Amino acid sequence: MELMNEGLSNPDRSLFRERDYDACHFWVYMQKAAGTWKIIRAVWATYETNGNDARAAVNTVTTNWLSKNINRFAQTWIKANYLKDLDNAGFFDYGEDEITQTVCGKTYGPLSHAPRVTRNILNNNTSFTYERSVSPYGADYYEFNLGVDLTQLRMKITGVQPGNFSYHFIGIKNNNWEHLSNAPSSSTTYTYMKDLAAGEWDKLALVVAGMSRGGNYTINVGPCPPPTSAATGPITTTRTSGT
Repeated sequence: MELMNEGLSNPDRSLFRERDYDACHFWVYMQKAAGTWKIIRAVWATYETNGNDARAAVNTVTTNWLSKNINRFAQTWIKANYLKDLDNAGFFDYGEDEITQTVCGKTYGPLSHAPRVTRNILNNNTSFTYERSVSPYGADYYEFNLGVDLTQLRMKITGVQPGNFSYHFIGIKNNNWEHLSNAPSSSTTYTYMKDLAAGEWDKLALVVAGMSRGGNYTINVGPCPPPTSAATGPITTTRTSGT
């Protein structure tokens, strides 16, 4: 559990270039998704026969076992590392999440919360910008507290190249996720727009996931024109789904 916490506490590390034992939570989540540790054996068996290409080995196994290529599986895992701490995490939770155990006088658990940038969006006139970077298969987490006077959410994200990132928007009320939108990663610019009733959500979480390359990106919060080159809209997940 200490290794899982080390990994959760440092989300913006390249999965295949920088992580070692602190990738433990990645393998635990893979086992959870498959329902058996045999999937991990399959990854290592593939790695030993494909020229020691770890990314390709994971891609082969998650595609064959879970019907998700590495990008789709990594996106689910990266979202789970935030969503696990909500009251209705469901599919996204880890079995170990709230467990504590004392061994030789030392207490282990529960699992750490992934660090996140927090900021208030008080009303429709609130505006600010973040310029950040994310590692390949790493993640940045943002949690925006929404004011009751906010009725129009506008968030524009600009990356360096198409396919370097994926963006995930999570509407939250009373520590329950109400709405999850997975923005396509096929364009450099994406604008998330949402009209809200007063008090409909009290938080919006943004998960920026680095795909195979990662890199620099910019977040602009506040009034902005509709996107001209972005995809027409997000892919939406309801509360009862687990993708």
